[in-house]
Amino acid sequence: MNARLSTLLLLGACGAPDLSELYTQTAVEVVDDGAAANAVFTEFVSAAQDTLHVALPGLADTELAQALIDRRDAGVDVQVVVDFDQREDEGVALLRDADVPVRLADAGLAYFDFSINADVSFPSEDVLMTHSFAIADNNQALLSSQAGDLDSGARVLLHASGEDLWEDLRSEHVQVFGGSDATAQTAFSQMAKSIADARWAYPTASPEILEVWFGPQERITKRVVDAIYGARSSVRILSDDMAHAGLIAALASKASYGFDMEVVVGPNFGRSNSTVSNTLKSADDVQALQVSGAGAVPTIVLIDFEAGRDGQTPISKAFVLTHPFLPASRLGGTGDAKSDQLADGTMFVIGERGSPGANLQALEALYEQFAEQAEAL
Repeated sequence: MNARLSTLLLLGACGAPDLSELYTQTAVEVVDDGAAANAVFTEFVSAAQDTLHVALPGLADTELAQALIDRRDAGVDVQVVVDFDQREDEGVALLRDADVPVRLADAGLAYFDFSINADVSFPSEDVLMTHSFAIADNNQALLSSQAGDLDSGARVLLHASGEDLWEDLRSEHVQVFGGSDATAQTAFSQMAKSIADARWAYPTASPEILEVWFGPQERITKRVVDAIYGARSSVRILSDDMAHAGLIAALASKASYGFDMEVVVGPNFGRSNSTVSNTLKSADDVQALQVSGAGAVPTIVLIDFEAGRDGQTPISKAFVLTHPFLPASRLGGTGDAKSDQLADGTMFVIGERGSPGANLQALEALYEQFAEQAEAL
């Protein structure tokens, strides 16, 4: 039997590959509050068979905590990361009492800053762990705009599968669980956290392209700013706070050229840096609205959901972040010292050319839901 015939027989015996396994699978789900988001996470956790790595800002939900304990007791390798400031959460206490491996991340930062020749410190409440994801069994992933708490307010969840995405999320989890969070510094006061994802996009079986980025090392807010400058028709932003000067400047610049720029902020607008936030109110031609009493307001950016000025159909993109648009500088401004440079977080991006599909439509509908409730800022 010649080599070619042997190869053909082998391929025939193996059968045709399942093309769906070559692509990342995605599905967006919007839920009403923290309890509903946690229920989705609990179901995901309960299905894990081999490995389970979870990162949450906090864990007030005891049912989710018990599901994690049950999986550990069933022999699943469970590792959990939560923010240091939520260490008293009831669910965290349950995990620690049951000896489930838990890492308390982002517990404050103190160092000598060579650029200003002075000691600098940030309390733990100004250093944020906002990752909200769970990965399991080498190819399953669940990402959320927020999870683990029991607060009111809408949440965006992304169900996904694929080895490439799982591997990159695991690399990020390993870093933070191992101690390389946003507080990790080199001897020269530089961030020690490294870029964990080896690829920037994950092709799907549909026309969508999924991107996932990790902050602070990948400057996720700057990627939003760059996308705003590159917008060909419109930008619509939903965020609980808006204190990033570069982002507001990008909106004002595009609006000055006649592009449609609209921002809906939540009840915590101005809390992280009122000086910067107030510049949004004075940004000419940027429609600024505020919604109050809505509980948690997810951070969503919708770009180019309408045809461009040239009549061509641009790539529509939706950005979902796990934290609001915080100031870019660690030291500038008034108010709290919160900064996107000191926030461990995730941003996922769904892009699609042509008419927006089901995932983008779900995010657009959520934005419109908040916009309809909002009033002029």
